Amino acid sequence: AYINGLETSCQLIAEVPIHAQDSVTPLHYSVASIPANSSLMNRKVRAADIHSVVWSEVRGQEVIDLHTHLLPPSHGALCLWGIDEMLTYHYLVSEYFMTAPANVTPEAFFAMNKKQQADLIWESLFIQRSPISEATRGVLTTLQALGLQFEIDNRDLDAIRRFYDGYREEGLEGVEKFVAEVYTTAGVKYAIMTNIPFDSAEAQHWRPVRKEYPGTFKSALRVDPLLA
Repeated sequence: AYINGLETSCQLIAEVPIHAQDSVTPLHYSVASIPANSSLMNRKVRAADIHSVVWSEVRGQEVIDLHTHLLPPSHGALCLWGIDEMLTYHYLVSEYFMTAPANVTPEAFFAMNKKQQADLIWESLFIQRSPISEATRGVLTTLQALGLQFEIDNRDLDAIRRFYDGYREEGLEGVEKFVAEVYTTAGVKYAIMTNIPFDSAEAQHWRPVRKEYPGTFKSALRVDPLLA
């Protein structure tokens, strides 16, 4: 921090008001505002600015997602993405059944297609009720990060679907573009997959020749099927 001359409060480095830097405000990824090789990084920091400097530095670091159920676009239908996949994530399905009408049994629900399931969950957890659970807030946080605040404000699920359809219309190239944008926006360096090469649907992407996929996906063997 500078006292005179090129004075720039370290609180401004964090790009958010100091009062918002608390345990409640989500810490979203942002490219570091000061390059690591800048002489600014060698200046002394006042005790009052430590919180702001740490906030800025942490939010500027890429992360590694150690456990995911993601697969790359090269794996076709096994690459799950889009609003309907998010809305039908098992945490949200479980939450939906806590308040589901008696006539919607698990058998009836899982007999529906993905879009129908997503419609029910959206209506129940995002329209009829306030989305305050960790799972529902995760969906909203993702949509906000993708620039869909207007669609959220209008509770417009169809408009959100059209956003994703814009990528789907470009085929494999569109999916790859979307995945790259998500990684960049989230600040994820790479994600560890959960691979089951003994599953016939997935095995076709590994044998006889492994399909090429970007380095943002790292393979990991799921041992559960071997031990079951």
